[in-house]
Amino acid sequence: MTRTGYLYASYFYPKIWMEALGKGQVKYCKAHSLRHYYGSRLLYAGVPENDVADWMGHSSTDVLREHYH
Repeated sequence: MTRTGYLYASYFYPKIWMEALGKGQVKYCKAHSLRHYYGSRLLYAGVPENDVADWMGHSSTDVLREHYH
């Protein structure tokens, strides 16, 4: 962890993200990809679009449909 208590990208990517990918033997992907995967899986599981949009901080289901369907 950093001395300030904040998790900076310059620390997170090399020290946490890249090490986790290596240990899991996972091909490189951006951490933001997990957000898209999460949203897509919720929709696939039948969670209502309004709920998913709200949980992900989208102002409307239009944004959700544009990026996750």
